[in-house]
Amino acid sequence: MAGGGQESAIPGVVTVAAITDDFPDQMFRQRGDDEHIPPLLEVRGLPDQAAMARSGIAWLERRQSRLRAPDEAELHRSLEKIATLYRDAYHWPPPKVEVGERLAGKSMRHYVKSWIAAWDIMRLYGETPVIGGETIAFDYSESTEIDDTAEGGGSDTEA
Repeated sequence: MAGGGQESAIPGVVTVAAITDDFPDQMFRQRGDDEHIPPLLEVRGLPDQAAMARSGIAWLERRQSRLRAPDEAELHRSLEKIATLYRDAYHWPPPKVEVGERLAGKSMRHYVKSWIAAWDIMRLYGETPVIGGETIAFDYSESTEIDDTAEGGGSDTEA
C-alpha cells in the first residue's frame, strides 16, 4: 500500500503511483477529503478502509516530492537512449528528431511522448508529423456516476 502499511502486503507486489502537483492541495485543503473520507468509510461499516485512507492521506501529505525538470544534456541523453530502445523494439531505425520546445511546465513525459508519437507516425505512415501539446486543466469535482451505479445494483437481474 502506498501508505506504507504492511497489513495487506503481498510479497513481490509493489504499488507505483503518480499524482499531479496540485492534487494534495485540491483534495485536502480545497475539498477537505482528508477530513470527510475516513469518517464516511467508517459510517459505511468499512473501518479497515478508513484506516487505509488515513494512512494514505498522511503518506501523501508527508511524501510530496517533485521531479526536477531535465536539463538540455539530460534531454539529449534520454532522446538517444529512447531512440535505441525504439530501434530495438521495432527493428526500425528512428530518424533524428528535435528534443522539442523547452517550456517551464513541460514534463519529461511530454518530451518522451512527443518523440515516440513522431517515430510511430513516421514508421507507420511515412509522414513527418507536426506535434503540438496543450495543458489540460484537471477537474477534481465529484462524479455521481459511481454512486448511481452502486445504488442501482449494477445488475439486470432482480429478486
